[in-house]
Amino acid sequence: MQENQKPDNQANTNPEKTDTALARSDNAIISEISASYSGPLPPPKHFEKYEQTLPGSADRILTMAENEQINRNTWESINQQSRIGREKRGQWMGFVVALLCIFGAISLAAYGHQWPAIF
Repeated sequence: MQENQKPDNQANTNPEKTDTALARSDNAIISEISASYSGPLPPPKHFEKYEQTLPGSADRILTMAENEQINRNTWESINQQSRIGREKRGQWMGFVVALLCIFGAISLAAYGHQWPAIF
């Protein structure tokens, strides 16, 4: 027999070790599963646990969420009013520029400069 070759009984791995390794990897995958949520309030099952851990915390969490909503609505209203103001200001500035161009063209035409007035 050559030195590089292994006997047949050593070439196969132990099936018990393979099964154990698979079981460990399955447990690792299961332990890495997590849940997430979005929004200011936790899911009801977590909400109950907060209240059990620290009595009164549910009311504090609700108050925090309400205050956050009021704050967000206030800022959105301010932002919307600001956008409306900028749009109005832009329209007035455009109107003034258009009037200046028209009056400039009329005055150029009145002084005999027809081609610059046309442009």
